[in-house]
Amino acid sequence: MLLIGGLLDQFIPKEGIEGLYEAIRPYYGAHEDRLKLKFFNVGHAYTPEMEAEVIKWFREHLMEKYRET
Repeated sequence: MLLIGGLLDQFIPKEGIEGLYEAIRPYYGAHEDRLKLKFFNVGHAYTPEMEAEVIKWFREHLMEKYRET
């Protein structure tokens, strides 16, 4: 699971995203590589850099799994 957010977001504060990350982290156990938290220096926005991070995540973690089935 990829969690991304803006450090300057006034609608969804980073503390909320960090809390979610910490709450679900124990469920990933030996697979922590499948859980990632990344912040960008923006407000409540979806930037090209964020989109690139999402695409990279899908390619690394989902596309390979899809090809195997």
